[in-house]
Amino acid sequence: YFFSDISCVCALSVLIFFLMIRRPPRSTLFPYTTLFRSILEQAKKENIPVAPLLNKIKEGLAKDISLKDIIDAVNKNKNSLRSAKSLLNEFENRGLKKSREANRKESAILTLSEFLMRGMSKKTARKLANQVIRRREDVSRFLVLSGMFVDLKEKELREDIIWTMVDVVLEQNLRNSDTKNLINNINRKINSGENIEAFVRQLEKGKSTRVLIRK
Repeated sequence: YFFSDISCVCALSVLIFFLMIRRPPRSTLFPYTTLFRSILEQAKKENIPVAPLLNKIKEGLAKDISLKDIIDAVNKNKNSLRSAKSLLNEFENRGLKKSREANRKESAILTLSEFLMRGMSKKTARKLANQVIRRREDVSRFLVLSGMFVDLKEKELREDIIWTMVDVVLEQNLRNSDTKNLINNINRKINSGENIEAFVRQLEKGKSTRVLIRK
């Protein structure tokens, strides 16, 4: 707890330093400083990663964003982190295996939070987790598939096509590295205007995915 308290004090010191640089009106500075401190302390109590919240504050101050907008952005980020932590706890209780690497829970929370911020719904996260749990795989597989879903959704690919790809990845038991290569290949094809539906049909027909990864 001693070192944790020191960390919190250091974080708040950095925050106050940035606030002093901006020199907002005295009537504005102290109420918002109190709010920043309250948000960080609440995140700490909930065991939510504090670093991304502090980074969001420093980024907003550096860009001279209004204090109210910074507070809104930080709260949105905190809610996303809280949702990510809650979902991962839920999935683990239902059988999602933890990563074999030590101390990866915070990293998983940060990654899933980013996907939620980019528009992935909790419903989609649960559906992906269900498929991974049925195959007794771990959280790293879930996060790779979540990243694939978000990336391709942002490319405006139809959801039925994305779900077909999820099925192919799981049924062919692709390694995470191969899955990432497949995603990169699909992104290249989308950017070059190729017909992705035809590509996915090749995957469905059982053509070697490892060959298609390299095409």
